[in-house]
Amino acid sequence: MADSNTDRKPIRWQQVALGVGLILVVDSAAAWVIWPSPLPPKPVAANRLQVRFHAPPELPGPELVPGPREVPVVERMLGPREVFEPADPQLLAALRERLRMAEVAPPPARTDAELRDLLLRAPEVGLDASQARLLGRPGKMPLDRFASWPAVRDLPFLSAAECRLDREDAACLDVLSRRLRTALTRAAEMKSQDAAAEAVRLEVRAALRYAENHEAVLHVLMAEGMAMRWMLVDELARAKGRPAGEALARLALFDLSAEVRDHALNRLSRRDRAEYRHVWLAAFRHSWPAAADHAAVALVRVRDRAAVPFLAGLAEGPDPRAPRPDRRVSELVRVNRLRNCYLCHAPSQDGLDPVRGLVPEPGQPLAPPDEHLLYEGGTLVRADVTFLRAEFAAALPVALPGRWPPLQPFDFLVRTRPATPDEMAAEEKKPAGATSPQRQAILYAIQELERE
Repeated sequence: MADSNTDRKPIRWQQVALGVGLILVVDSAAAWVIWPSPLPPKPVAANRLQVRFHAPPELPGPELVPGPREVPVVERMLGPREVFEPADPQLLAALRERLRMAEVAPPPARTDAELRDLLLRAPEVGLDASQARLLGRPGKMPLDRFASWPAVRDLPFLSAAECRLDREDAACLDVLSRRLRTALTRAAEMKSQDAAAEAVRLEVRAALRYAENHEAVLHVLMAEGMAMRWMLVDELARAKGRPAGEALARLALFDLSAEVRDHALNRLSRRDRAEYRHVWLAAFRHSWPAAADHAAVALVRVRDRAAVPFLAGLAEGPDPRAPRPDRRVSELVRVNRLRNCYLCHAPSQDGLDPVRGLVPEPGQPLAPPDEHLLYEGGTLVRADVTFLRAEFAAALPVALPGRWPPLQPFDFLVRTRPATPDEMAAEEKKPAGATSPQRQAILYAIQELERE
């Protein structure tokens, strides 16, 4: 647009983001108008975004981070998929014979409130106020510090090479996250949950066009209300490809609402089982028994008979909650997302950092999700650097919320910590042939899938 006024000050990045459109120069020859167009074009190698991003300190340069030619982008975002081996035919035959002799009861059907109570029993871990202040200062990346703090050192931190997105993926995520957070701010002002979900739908659909964004969208919306999660199932079902199927499978495992899990299973029944089967098989190794129960119900619901040989192979595995030979145990823990921004992300010191987010200040009301677009200083993080990869998220009640909401988002991870003397003693006293809830769920799934 032509303008004869040559005395105007240069427009800053934050100001552009607040205008009618966010314009990024592509190859210095064309303009990419991101807003209000409902679906942005996907950036490709031939049209790299000419936007300056600052690399985090003490991290390897782009040449040391696996690129899309070495590792598929989804695996760079979500980590490698687990590999499962089918059982020996003789073992499967023995299991079938056992199941003919004794009926296995179905897993318990838990309500939303019962699942929430189970999650509240998970130990809460995180940073204290002094640690958070230390991490908020400019300087080295905190991976070495985490290893020296007992409260968090056993969490599954990513390595330096794994925790950073490359510049192109970060640019795409930055644009789409700005749009999504702006939509979430509008949705928060609506009285109806259904209307709020519809206000966000188009931005979710735009983000899910790109496989590398599925994890971020799932992470943000999994702790929202039921209407928002129902909408997420609908939009994931529209998306093509394996990452969408994996995200739906995780909702079918970990969502607290039986209605949302059932909705996800209805959509998954129309997709190729091989696309997401490994997600449910991995749940039988999870230390949270409810995940295995939901996986068993899910496999039976979609009638995935091809999973039976793999289930038989898992049936002879150890109890996921028991101490291992190295005297360590796996344990589900929860992290309050509002209080632990620096536990998951690097501090942001520059307005040109991608995927910025405002760190909530204790004792002050929460800012709207898009408040970082107006912010000129203070405490922010950058989500293109992520130290932890949560398995799922949920909103849980907090005893003393202060000026924050009574329901707050928690991220759930599995840590591996040293076993206590009591845990070792209990394992030694366990009778021979004792089973676990995870194994019972496996046997139930085999039993039901083998029925004519």
